[in-house]
Amino acid sequence: MRFFSLASSSRAGSAYLIEGGDGTRVLVDCGTGIRRLESGLRREGVEPGGLAGVLVTHGHSDHVAALRLRNPFTVKHRVPLYASGRVLDSLLAWDGWVGGCGRLAAGENHAVQPQRPFRVGGLEVRAFLKPHDCEDPLGFLIDDGESRIAVVTDLGCVPAEMVALLRDSTYLIFESNHDVDMELGSDRPVELIRRVLGDRGHLSNEQAAEALARIVGPGTKMVLLAHLSDECNTPELAYGAVAARLEEAGYRDGLGVAPLFSPSRVFSAAHAPRLAGEAVAL
Repeated sequence: MRFFSLASSSRAGSAYLIEGGDGTRVLVDCGTGIRRLESGLRREGVEPGGLAGVLVTHGHSDHVAALRLRNPFTVKHRVPLYASGRVLDSLLAWDGWVGGCGRLAAGENHAVQPQRPFRVGGLEVRAFLKPHDCEDPLGFLIDDGESRIAVVTDLGCVPAEMVALLRDSTYLIFESNHDVDMELGSDRPVELIRRVLGDRGHLSNEQAAEALARIVGPGTKMVLLAHLSDECNTPELAYGAVAARLEEAGYRDGLGVAPLFSPSRVFSAAHAPRLAGEAVAL
């Protein structure tokens, strides 16, 4: 299995490419501009039309921007779309353009349900609910029979059942959104600060560190910190907080920070940076 981030922030959008051992490729979210998405994939030798599916975590614009178009990404490239039924309905009803995303109806759309595994090529995918302020917010656990990767961003807390589900995953793309002091000291509107810090908002560096310390195990090879705020966090702060806690938990394998506005390097078991004493934006 290998994976990489194409973009990982609310400002630039979110999109992550996952490739199973048999070559099945899926995109988790497509929240960046369609041209940037296409060029980022092709730069790594991935043709958009060769994707086996696009998995959507929720309907916020930084996760579905390439679908809210006259010619949505999945229709343009004839790629199956997997999302909750309510997210699919909201995309079809979107009226940003005349006719909205109605052309999605001509594509191959699949409504997924939490905790009901489904297959996309050689991958088994399990969607699970997470605490976030939108309809049907999902995380994904993707298994190719040898390794499994969890994609977990946009959540305000980490319930015990989620920890149990994700424990000892081979790879984790995991939110470390903000530094609490920076958030509280920012000039953001009070309502936004409350939202971010709430149980249905976003994870702080410390929350991410504590959750990951309970999730990583002997089989975990790489943790990629994702969806950092460019206003209320830095790669150094996120990496430092999580690295310190993971070292306490006995974890010594890969840890990195996804670049906010550009693609990351490609990660696999053979190409995972070891835990080090400095921030790594990859």
